[in-house]
Amino acid sequence: MNLSQIICLLPLVLTVTQAWYPDYSVMATDYVLPRDFLAPARIQSIGLQALGPQFLKIYNHPVDNAFQNPAYLGQQEKNYFYLDVAGDKMDYYENGIYPVYGGTYPYLDYGMGSPNYWSPYRALEAPEEDQPIARVIYLGRPLKILPLRLGATLEYFYGREQFYQPYWYGWGWRNMDAVGATYNESLVDPYDDYRIVESGENLQDERGYRINTFVAMPILPFLTLGARLAVQDKNIDGNYSDLNIQDDNYWADEYLSYYDVVKTRDQSFKQQDIALGALLQLGSGIQLGVTAGYVTGDIDRKLVESDTSRYFSRYYNNPDTNKVNIYNNNGAYASTKQWIYDGSTRYGELHGDIAVNPDITLRWSAYYEKRSAELEELENMWRRSYHFSHYWSHWDSVYHDYENISETNLDRTGSGEYRFENWRFSIGANWQMSPAICFSGGLVYDSQLDSKDATEPFTGSKYSYSNDWSYDYSSEITQNDDKQFSWQREETYVTLALPTGVVVELGEALELSLGLTKLIRSTDVTESYDLIVFSEETIKIIDGIMITDSDSAYVDGHKFPGIHTFIDEYRMNAGISFKYKDSFKITAALAESIFEPRSFKIGAEFRW
Repeated sequence: MNLSQIICLLPLVLTVTQAWYPDYSVMATDYVLPRDFLAPARIQSIGLQALGPQFLKIYNHPVDNAFQNPAYLGQQEKNYFYLDVAGDKMDYYENGIYPVYGGTYPYLDYGMGSPNYWSPYRALEAPEEDQPIARVIYLGRPLKILPLRLGATLEYFYGREQFYQPYWYGWGWRNMDAVGATYNESLVDPYDDYRIVESGENLQDERGYRINTFVAMPILPFLTLGARLAVQDKNIDGNYSDLNIQDDNYWADEYLSYYDVVKTRDQSFKQQDIALGALLQLGSGIQLGVTAGYVTGDIDRKLVESDTSRYFSRYYNNPDTNKVNIYNNNGAYASTKQWIYDGSTRYGELHGDIAVNPDITLRWSAYYEKRSAELEELENMWRRSYHFSHYWSHWDSVYHDYENISETNLDRTGSGEYRFENWRFSIGANWQMSPAICFSGGLVYDSQLDSKDATEPFTGSKYSYSNDWSYDYSSEITQNDDKQFSWQREETYVTLALPTGVVVELGEALELSLGLTKLIRSTDVTESYDLIVFSEETIKIIDGIMITDSDSAYVDGHKFPGIHTFIDEYRMNAGISFKYKDSFKITAALAESIFEPRSFKIGAEFRW
């Protein structure tokens, strides 16, 4: 007996959990929302990156100040220009504004081959913030005869990668029907069987830009007003296709395999941010600032898949016999998924500068931000397949004929909500200890609450008809589902940071920066889902005998074990600058330069 004969005896084997759509599935978890969605526009100066992100709103630099409060620009007398053309990798875990957790959940602890429910959020690693491949900044007073100050930043984003890496395709619809009956099952280890695109596309492009414009002007000797407007537009265009045709004929054998798989992923991310600011001079060396901002944005992501593959083979069991085996599979599959987030953010800040003496300046800040967005979802899927086997069995010396017709339809619409709330307080000092040494340090408290939920009504149907003429066996199975999925997730982060740094001038042309931050952070994450089954019915007709199995009005679900982490460690950044007087400076900054470099950045600054 050869391997093909053994394979042919498996058509009636039923799998436990596999089917054309899962019993437990939350669509909202298929797309991880970018963490910069609805976030106020921010750019960190190259000097801040050389010290560390927790120095934000403590370190004194024109770029950082202008994004904190656009009215700061009204106090600027010189022109400032910045340029870099190398994108760095600053993840949210490092920037002090959007820390994330790390954690996984042992899904396979049930002793079964696959989990009931999968959430990519559970295994989420620190996502990287998209960094531009080019950035230009101008802040200054272009016309000295006017008190008006102007500013602008331009960032261009571009990325190119594979749509996805080759992975085990699982033979698609070829190995089973809608209710889980397997046929022509391959015994090859799937990890040794990778499908690679042989003809078609496997490409994803990301393009976008972000523009900030500033205007500021002293209105009164003690009052300066400013405004900032940001516009962001980023798009993802991904295409995958496999149009591979294999048509091989050997002696007494015929084989045809035609793969026609097409997938597209499109995403549009648009955002606008407007901020107004004011600075008040309350006395000699005392300054009070206030900022208020409003962000609107939306994300529209769509994934479309289709598959019209087919397979046919004809071969003989033994060249010395005329016992022919025939296998024929064909089918069609189409799926559309869409996620639309639409929301807004309100934020405000109260801050101040206190000049204790000409060498020491105290800086404090109280910041609040609240985001909210509505989610709309859509999913529809249909799949049909036909399988026919005609093979000779040496066991009983007869031909076996097996046929399977299968169909699935799925429709789902959903809605949900995204909420984010952030409180941040900081106090610090900049101390010019000597003409060549400047010290910066302080205390930062950051508290964040991030929550997401979704409710998804779900209707689906499965149909399968099988007939084995050799054993005089036939079955017809119809399944209808009317369900509703609900998903909730909440993340809480509390961070306490003590940044201390120093900037040292070594002669007229060299400057060194070193920042050391004590970081204490606690993380709590909870996640759960609920499943309400309104009706669930399965009708089986086995050899003419009807069996009906139905259930309704019951609730199922799962609450995952919480993720609780605590971090108590030091982070170190460093930078080196080469400068010419006060007119030109080029800086190379390293994040976590001593322990584990995470980003590298080079930027050039001009002042005149």
